[in-house]
Amino acid sequence: MLLYVDSNFASPYALPAYVSLIEKGLTFDVKPLELFANAQKADAFATTSITARVPTLAKSAGLHAAKSTRPVTQRRMPRRTPKIAALQR
Repeated sequence: MLLYVDSNFASPYALPAYVSLIEKGLTFDVKPLELFANAQKADAFATTSITARVPTLAKSAGLHAAKSTRPVTQRRMPRRTPKIAALQR
């Protein structure tokens, strides 16, 4: 998988996407885009993300999710609920 983020890593949506992929234990690469140079409007990225926004998660099987990866990761990889003794009472 490939996670596209802005080159300054300043997107408020990129960090939750990054953390959710880490928590799921998934292997992925990060590709920063230079938004001030309009890299998100380049043809190569436009074929990956129809919204031309970051973050975008691209999977080789043709799955592309833009802006929020939570629905994608939740549907494909169900959340593991931690077992906490205080909650089991």
